[in-house]
Amino acid sequence: MKYLKSLVLYSFLGLLSLMLVGCWNNNETDENDNNGSSPKDPDELLTPTVGETFSFTNLEITIHDDITWTIVPQTSDDPEIRGRTVALIPITIKNTSNRVNNLNPQHIQIFAPDEEEIYLVGWAFNVNVSELIEPNQTLETVLHILYDEDGEYVLLFDNFSNARILITINITR
Repeated sequence: MKYLKSLVLYSFLGLLSLMLVGCWNNNETDENDNNGSSPKDPDELLTPTVGETFSFTNLEITIHDDITWTIVPQTSDDPEIRGRTVALIPITIKNTSNRVNNLNPQHIQIFAPDEEEIYLVGWAFNVNVSELIEPNQTLETVLHILYDEDGEYVLLFDNFSNARILITINITR
C-alpha cells in the first residue's frame, strides 16, 4: 500500500511537471533568434569567402584579408608559444540582436595548412575577441592565430545548433 501511494504521488508530480513545462512561455525570446539570418540545420555547411559578411548567432561577421603580424611576448604565461609568430586577422562583428551579444571563441576551430588544429592566442596579448557588444553596435578587432607555415588556414564557426560556417584564408608571410 505504501508503495502504491508513492507511485501515485510521483506519477502526479511528473504529470504536473510536464504540464508546467508545456505551458511555460519564455518572454526573453529575441525577435531576431528565428529571423532566418542563421540557418538552423547543424548539418549544413556554408562557405563564405574572405571579405564576405555572414550571419552567425545573431552576429554579422566579416573576416578581412589585410593580415598583420606580431610575436608572442617572452613574458607569456605559456612557455610553449613564447616567441612564436602570430597572424593578426582583422574581423568585424556586428550585433544584430536586441540584446547584448558576443562571439564565443569556443565556437571557432582553426586548422593550419597541415590540418592540425591550432588555437586563438589573443589572451597572450590581453585581447578579448568575446567582448560584449551592445545591440546594433559593431566591434572591430583581430583574431590572433599562431602561424605555422604559409598556406590555407581554415576557420570553422560551429555552435552545434546553427549551420556551420567554413572560411578558408590564405596566410602568407
